[in-house]
Amino acid sequence: MLLFRAAGLLLLPVAVAETCRLYIAKSHFYRDDNPKFGLFAGVDFRQNETLPNPEIGIPLVDIAIGNYVDQENFELYNAIIQFLEGKVWMSSFAGMQWEGNHTTTLFSPGVATIANHHSGYYNIDWFQAGVLLRERQDGVVEEGKASPGRGAFTNYYNLTMRAVQNIPAGMELFANLGDVFDDDREDLYQDRITRLDYNEAEDILAKIATFRNKYEKEMKGSFQQDVLDFILDTMVEEVGGKRGKVLRSLLPQTPAKVRKAIEAGGAFMYRNQDLVKSIEWLETHGLCVDYLRSGTSTIPHAGRGAFASRSFKEGEVIAPMPMIPILAEDILDMFMITDYTDENGQVGITYDRERPIGQQLLLNYAFGHAESSLLMVPTSPMVNLINHAQHPNARLLWSSHDHVGFDHGIHDIDFREWNMAEVDPQLVFLLIADRDIQEGEEIFIDYGPSWENSWQEHLIRFDEYLDTTGDVWPRRSEDARVEFKTKPYPTDLKRKQIPYPPSSFTACFLETDAVADGEPKDNADGQEIFQWIGPRSYEDFEGQSLMVCDLQSSQGDEISGYTYTVLTRFKGSNDIVEVKGVPHSAIILLEKPYMSDMHTFGAFRHWIEIPDEMFPQAWRDLRP
Repeated sequence: MLLFRAAGLLLLPVAVAETCRLYIAKSHFYRDDNPKFGLFAGVDFRQNETLPNPEIGIPLVDIAIGNYVDQENFELYNAIIQFLEGKVWMSSFAGMQWEGNHTTTLFSPGVATIANHHSGYYNIDWFQAGVLLRERQDGVVEEGKASPGRGAFTNYYNLTMRAVQNIPAGMELFANLGDVFDDDREDLYQDRITRLDYNEAEDILAKIATFRNKYEKEMKGSFQQDVLDFILDTMVEEVGGKRGKVLRSLLPQTPAKVRKAIEAGGAFMYRNQDLVKSIEWLETHGLCVDYLRSGTSTIPHAGRGAFASRSFKEGEVIAPMPMIPILAEDILDMFMITDYTDENGQVGITYDRERPIGQQLLLNYAFGHAESSLLMVPTSPMVNLINHAQHPNARLLWSSHDHVGFDHGIHDIDFREWNMAEVDPQLVFLLIADRDIQEGEEIFIDYGPSWENSWQEHLIRFDEYLDTTGDVWPRRSEDARVEFKTKPYPTDLKRKQIPYPPSSFTACFLETDAVADGEPKDNADGQEIFQWIGPRSYEDFEGQSLMVCDLQSSQGDEISGYTYTVLTRFKGSNDIVEVKGVPHSAIILLEKPYMSDMHTFGAFRHWIEIPDEMFPQAWRDLRP
């Protein structure tokens, strides 16, 4: 039974009898001089099984434009941008690469943010189809109807990650951050072991296991060692090249250790068995992050909400909330973009700070205080969906958990002096039940008077908008997606005839190959022709294969299915090409740059207020 104190209140036991699928606890990489949390499996996950709690995705659009040229606080802003770059993902993973014309990145809290990177291994990866092919969630917004919540919450949801191999209960989860982290492997002086090295080692171990199983009866005594040495020498030399010594160090060197490595699940698991913790250890040293689920909020205009997946007693911990610090609120301000020439004559683009256009959507998911320019963004699964109520059923405290706690030593330090990477793991809230909560209830907190006043002012402006334009709202691409889910797309239309919303365009998932021998290689306009070959299964849809396309003609019918001939430009090329055989399921409608609801001028923006009694005096840099 786990008991701990927070702000002088003896909390009820943190529930451990319930099955918890995900825990947050000290990472394998945790050091006193480098504190770091990690995400751990609370149950076994099978290969290709999706992880719980699909998340939202928040676009960061053009946030680093011009590197904040001519700003007094260039070093601070630059440090914030570099810190945030370690927290974001490629926008294509969620299909949001056209939110802006310049740079868009994806911030997704939950698993995608808390799970760490291991240079030698990963066991979870994005399941991109979950968000790319998401179904419209009923009740969030009404088609064609204006709402004060339009543009105030993200339209990207159902961001999902899955196990890429069997994961035992208690193991830390490591995300695939891509090949960019595996560069320079041929450098003779590099001694960092990467996941690609382990992949090669696993291949060699698999071949050794196959050989051993086939000839084990014929190999006796020292002959087993001789054969193993021969195999290692031969395969490592063949596969390893310049990095042969590194590969050999990763492989078991005796027949007995080969057996143990196979039983452990491979070379990596054999060498890193401390990555798997007992459930008892997680219950003592960690906190569950699996007691919330998402759904349509019961609050009008609020979008999605967070709901209790089990009952809670008053004072019980609903979820820990590790926070990401953003040391300057105005870094989320957005401006028109303009050309500029620097002192060396180099031409680039930057913000025109005389022409503000709004603030990043991330502001609505951040916590702040009226007397401070500091913002903090929660990263725990589902907590970013918690909505406001004047009579909430939950509240916030600084965590005093022995292992997932807040370091009160930074209370007295001016946040502008923080090293963000060092402070990041030390900022932890606890979400506490303020009364008994039943399973299925929506969770609410009080966003604070500053937020409430701003929202009421927004409602007044919205009423003025209704008086002028009525309650109509432009039709959006996600509205049209419902219509064309089974209905064939029209083709070769003049612009004025296109039945789609004017803010939308067609995009295609395209994996292509050369056309078959004997078929035309070019169309009548001299454009090269390609054959569509994928993606064919739901699991294979990925954002990087998504390209702008114009539909030229269609074939088929409702029974056999529709396919299309489209025109497109492959990435990195200006040449228009034709792709034939594109199925209906590989075509979607998206919003043009700066046209989605989040870019609506006057869309609501305000941070969530940290209770005044929680906010340290040393952090109040805006106090008169």
